[in-house]
This record gives sequence, C-alpha cells and structure tokens, in this order.
Amino acid sequence: MAHAGAASLFHTVFRRAFEHALDDLAQTCAHAAKATEAEAEAATGAAQEAARAWATFDARYRKHTVAEDDVLLPTLASRIDNVASAYEFEHEAEEWLFEEVTQCVEALARATTREERAELGAKAARIVHATRTTLKAHLAKESEHVLPMFEAKFKREEQAELVWRFIAKLPTTDVRDMLTFAADEARGDEIDALEREMRANATCAAAAGLRRALSSDGRAEAKATPILCALFDGASDDDTEEPTTTTTTSGRASDDANGETEEPARKRRRQADVASTTSKQKVLPIDHIFQFHNALRHELRRLENDILAISTEGTNDDDERLVRMIDGRFVFLRGVYEAHSMSEDDIVFPALEAKSALHNVSHSYTLDHKQEAELMHDIVTLIGEMRASFAGDGKAKGFREGLVESLQQACVAMRVSLETHVAKEESELWPLFEKHFSFEEQEKIVGQIIGRTGAEVLRSMLSWVRNALNDNEREGMISSMRHATQNTRFAQWLNTWYEGKTDGIEGGDDWVKSKPGEEESVEAEAVEQPPAAHEGIGHVQDYLRLRAGTVDTDTFKPGWEDIFRMNQIQLEDAVRAVNRDDTLAPERKAYLIQNLLASRWIVGNQLQAQQEKTSELSASGGSEVKEPVCQPIDDGPTGGCKHYKRKCKLFAPCCDQAFTCRFCHDDVSDHTVNRYNIKQMVCTDCNVRQPVAAECLNCKTSMAKYHCNVCNLFDDSSAAIYHCPFCNVCRRGKGLGVDFFHCMKCNACVSLQHGKHECSERGMDTECPVCKEFLAESETPVKELPCGHLMHATCFTTYTRHYYTCPLCRKSLGDFSVYFRMIDAILEDESEHSMPTSIEGKTQKVLCNDCCKESEAKFHFVYHACANCRSYNTRVLTH
Repeated sequence: MAHAGAASLFHTVFRRAFEHALDDLAQTCAHAAKATEAEAEAATGAAQEAARAWATFDARYRKHTVAEDDVLLPTLASRIDNVASAYEFEHEAEEWLFEEVTQCVEALARATTREERAELGAKAARIVHATRTTLKAHLAKESEHVLPMFEAKFKREEQAELVWRFIAKLPTTDVRDMLTFAADEARGDEIDALEREMRANATCAAAAGLRRALSSDGRAEAKATPILCALFDGASDDDTEEPTTTTTTSGRASDDANGETEEPARKRRRQADVASTTSKQKVLPIDHIFQFHNALRHELRRLENDILAISTEGTNDDDERLVRMIDGRFVFLRGVYEAHSMSEDDIVFPALEAKSALHNVSHSYTLDHKQEAELMHDIVTLIGEMRASFAGDGKAKGFREGLVESLQQACVAMRVSLETHVAKEESELWPLFEKHFSFEEQEKIVGQIIGRTGAEVLRSMLSWVRNALNDNEREGMISSMRHATQNTRFAQWLNTWYEGKTDGIEGGDDWVKSKPGEEESVEAEAVEQPPAAHEGIGHVQDYLRLRAGTVDTDTFKPGWEDIFRMNQIQLEDAVRAVNRDDTLAPERKAYLIQNLLASRWIVGNQLQAQQEKTSELSASGGSEVKEPVCQPIDDGPTGGCKHYKRKCKLFAPCCDQAFTCRFCHDDVSDHTVNRYNIKQMVCTDCNVRQPVAAECLNCKTSMAKYHCNVCNLFDDSSAAIYHCPFCNVCRRGKGLGVDFFHCMKCNACVSLQHGKHECSERGMDTECPVCKEFLAESETPVKELPCGHLMHATCFTTYTRHYYTCPLCRKSLGDFSVYFRMIDAILEDESEHSMPTSIEGKTQKVLCNDCCKESEAKFHFVYHACANCRSYNTRVLTH
C-alpha cells in the first residue's frame, strides 16, 4: 500500500472496519443464542446490544454505499464502460439481505424465553454470517477489480479529489463518526499515507466546500479527526469564500458538500429499464438458461431446510441417513452449478465481451463464480467431517462442538451469495441479450452451452429443472432446446430416454416426445405389406420347397421363417440357384429373384409385429435358454467378440437371434439391426434370457464396465466412451465439455484439442473420405481438417503418412511454408547449375489448390509455385 493512491487507501481502511464490525456482530448473536437460563439477563443485554450494533452498522454501510453510487462509480463509468453497473446492481441486491438481518436481530432483542433466544439467536447468527460472507466477498471484489482501474486511469490528485467528494457526500453530522469508525481498525501507516494523499489536494472545490460546511465549533473536533484533519493542514481557518463550481474528474459540477443522500439518477433510470424489461411478453432462447436460476433457488432452499434438521449432537437415529442424503444432493448440486458456471465463463460471458458495447461487463461475475466455488468447497469439507463422525455400524460418535452450526451458517451463506449473484445477472445481463443479440445469436449460444453438456449431466439437469418450472415454462424450454438442436438427433435422444419414464409429467410426455400416434402410424406402414408382397413371398416359398430335393439343404431351407434366417452368403447362393435354373422363363427368374431379395425385409417386419404382440418378460426374472444360442459366426471368446469385450449377447429384434454385438449381426446379414430397438439379452455366464440391463438379473454379473441404455452398448475394455445426446450414439472419448463438444451447425462432435473450429453445416452427414464409414453413426473420434472437411482421427493419422493434401478438395493439411521454402532453395540451385537453355524463360499456367487462384509459374517437370501464395500445392492447366 506504500505507493497506492487515495482511492485504494480509503477503500482499504473502510473495508477492514466493516469486516471487523461484522465479526463482532456475529459473535454477539452467537453468544445470545447459547446463553443459559442463568445467564438470561446477560443474554437479553447481548441481544439488545446486537440490535443496536446492527442498526449502527446498517446506517454506516448504507451511507458508504450511497456515496459510492453517487461519486466513485459514476466517475469510474465516465472512463471505463460496463464496470460500475455490476457493483451498483450488487448494492441493490444487498438491500433484501439487510432487511432480513434487521428482522432477525430485532426479533432476537424482543425474545423473552431461553427457547426463543436459542432459536432466534441461531437464526440471527446464520444470517449475520451470510451477510458477513457476502459483504466480504463484495469488498474483496472491489479491491481486486475496481481499485486497479482507479490506479491505472486516475492521477494521484484526481483520486484525492474523488475521496474529498466522497466525504462531502456524507451527511455533515456523520462525517466525523464515519471517519473515526474507519480509522479505529486501520494501521497507522495506512492512515498516515492516506492523510498525505488527501493533504496534497486539500484545496479542491469539494474540500473547500466541506470546510465551509463545518461550523466554527466543529472545526476543532475535525482537526482531531483522522483523515479529516488533512482538510485544515495548510488551509486558512477563516476560509469563507463563496463556493466555486468547478469541473471534477467525472465532468460533473461539484456541489456535493450539502450532504444530501438523494437516490442516484442512474439507479432510478436502471430500475425503470429493468421494470420495462420484466414486462416484456416475448420469450427468447436465452430466457431458458436463466430459468436454471429458479431450479437453483428451489434446491438451495430445500438443502438449507434439510441441514437445519440435523441435530446439534449428531446422535439421533436419523442423523446418519440425513447426512448421507445431504451429501449426495449437495454433490449433485455442486456438479450442475459448476457446469452452469463453466458454461457462463466459457460461452456466455465471452459472447457478451465480444460485443463492442459490452466490454468489461462480465468480469465481476467471473469473480463471483470463484468465490462461490470456495464456499462450496467449505461445505464439502464440513459434510465430510460429519460423515466421518459415524462409525461403520451406523452409531454416531457425535459431532464436535460447533460443527453443525458451522455447516448451517456455511449453507445459508452459500444460498445468500448465489441468490444475490443470480439476482444481479437477471437484473443486468438478461436485458442485454434482448438488446444486443438477435434471436439466431441467442440460439447459437444455447446450442453451444448444451453442446458441451454430456448426456448424463444433461439428463439430470433437465429432470431437476423440470420440477421447478410450470407447464408453460417447461414447454418453452424444451421447444427452445429442440429448435437450437434442430439439425441433430436431440429429439430422438429425448424420446429414447423418456420412454417408459414419464411418471409425474403432466399432460403426458408431449414435451419430450412426438405427438401420440405418429410412431405407431409409421410402424403400421412398415409392418402391413400389400397383398402383392405376400403373394411374391409365397411364390418364393413354393419354389424353394420344390427345389429342396435338388438344392443343398445346408445352403438354405424351405419354410416361411427359414427364408429370414438366411445370411447374406446363403441368400446369394439361392439367387444363383434360381438364375441357373434353365427350366424357368427369363420373366419368371426376374420375378423370383426380385421377391427373394425383398423377402428378408418383408418377413422381418412380419416377425417383429408378431413378437411385439407376445407378452414380454417381467422385470423380475427371465427364462433360461435351454438350447445353445444361435451363433451364425464365430464370436471368439466368451468375453466378447472382435469388436467389443462383454459378458452378454444381444437379441436382434429383426431376427430374434443372439449376437455379441450389432456389428456381428450386420457382418452376416443383408440388413442392419436397429440398436435402439434391442430389448433383450442373454447372460453368457448363466445363459438366462432377460431384458437388457447393466447387470444380470439371475447371477448379478456385471455385463461390462460401460453400459449405455440408449444405444444398448456394452464395453468392458478400458477405453473411454461417452454418449452424445445430439448424435444419439456412443463415441470414443471422455465426454462433452471434457475433450469434445457438439457443434449444432455441423451436427458433429468436435475435439476440443484440435484448435479453433470452423463450422460446416451438417458436415457429419457424409462418409469418411478414407474408410467410407458414415461419420454420423461412427464411434471413432472425428478430426476437422483445416479446409473444413472431416475424417476419422485414426484415418487422418494413417492418411498423412503418405499424403499432405485433403482427399476431397486437395488443400494442404497444414502449414508447409518451411517445406515450400526448402523447394525454393532446391530449384534455385537447379537453375544455376543444370537447367537446360531450351526451357529457360518458359512458363506454365497453374491453379493453386490452396488459394484457388491461377498464375504463371516457371517451367519445371515436377514443382510449380503459385505466384500468389508461393504454395507448391498446384496443378498444371496448360503447357
């Protein structure tokens, strides 16, 4: 602080005084709460003293806040945009907290019995602790964020003038009290440094006006008052000249010496703006991000009530169960809040800062997130200490003295801090989105936020938020999310996830599923085939029966269901047999082959319809598979197949045969299995058929380390896998927001480790240019090339061992400038020593694959440099 200006020194002095006063007040309330009946008189006196101390603190802090709002913050706003408003909003958000403290300490002062004092004293101690935590965080943020700006943007004399204006803004009768209060807890060197800074500019208009406002009797006391004494050092005692209006550091006329505390005009305008914004009817995409706050408030209140129900000693029978429940809920709350904060820090706030009119608007909120993370860490530590108090047999060893009170106070502080924080966001940031962001820009932000949210987290958050919304808000939120993810399979993921899990959703599950009847109508169309299709299959069946004596029965067998059990090789053999039959007319051959190729699809739908009409296995048991499960191919060891390690086989709904995985099915069939329609599996340990689950119902064996109940994927390897709710498939990786994010425009999971992403709309709806696998359904991570095209990361590694250009557009796959300059040196050496005279001066017209421009290049048998970008990634157009 030796080189700090007057503004920093003045703030530091008041900060320490306010923090010390809050500490004393908290101790007084705690003492009143713990007083015994014998100490009733002393406890009553302590409670009344707490009420008086709070009233004094409240009055002092409000005067300090008004002066900040009228002098310091507007002056800062005149030089730096979008900083002061956050702290003005914070001052307003503190008002409800002060009212709650006032009610608690006054009720404590009126308490007459020990029980009332214990209850009201504990409540007062909690809210005072929360107020102390909130105000300390507020003052610390000002020290970290605002004071460096004053040091950078204001000269020393300007800072001293601001402090004189601040003091002049205080009521004249309270100036000495406020400055004495601040100086009592300050260090001597701080007061000396501050007085030196103030004395250097004691002739400014604000200081002169303050001297005139003090009566002749008050001057003697003022000269003995810390900080205020600098007003008279070197100044005449008979300073009676008329006030002169001068231009201050903010460009405003200085007449603050009257000591009035009128409501700042900026505050009145801001409240009018908020009121007009609140009355708007239009629902915007970003609104549903802020609706997360409603769920947050609801959960914090519930958690606080549960923590208050814990007994002080920790010996009640229900204490362990309650602590475990609180631990689990708080872990969940902390997780979703950190995901929400990370989304704001990484996506929302940078979007705000990117607008030229909104620079610096979000930094104070980032500091809030850091402070709240510390509060949550403290609560986790306290809950962990509580859990350690219980022995393994469930008997409590008892909590240490003050542990429950500490947890309760920390929880209230957390709730107050978050409620203050979200109230500021809703008052300041929410209106900015409507004013500065279009509907499409807001949708993009929403898409980026949920695109970094993993399936499990997103599912938990949606279920959690849903309980805090009414029907209209719920419908609007899901509608907005669906619209922001319209290029993806998000709606399909919601339908799959909520199938059979719609209990408690009013009005059915329309908010996450398609309209009733849509899926049923599609299924009916697929199952019911026209009479011609049935007739064609009948002709194929008759032919196969007729030829059964001459055709190898191991290749195919006659019969309605046996047609469907043919694998691809068997089907091809049947087609060849028909084609080689010279007894058939060409038209008859074509007819039978056509129906034979279509028979598997037709019969598959028939079998599926029949299976859906049969009763399903109950969730409590399964039927043992007496005969060996059909195994069309060699699946390898019982631990899985060449594709996946697992301890189960899945029954394909299309053919009702068991395969280790869907790839095993597809390899030997002429059709693919729908992974989402798989309903049953068989455990390879006990051979019991049962519904698909992570654990065997019979032998309790875990099927695999990873299980996705949407894709019906099992994998017992150590590879990291996550489910993307927007691709609606499982992919290799640690998860969305960890090492991947889903781009809504590209409809692609893109690695966070591959640098800046350039969007290519629906870029995943194509094949990998190397292996030709459809990217949208591939589980392999996808890499984006500099040109915007996509390919598998593994294919990229293999491909770039031999090539350096994109296989689709031929643009370079990286920065090859060093390599190209090396070629320049080689060609320069060639031209000096071995270039034939017959081709000297000749040129060739080339097209550059990198910059897409035509130019003339020197003749060469191999290398042709682009005259525009000097790239050698070119092709010759003419010789």
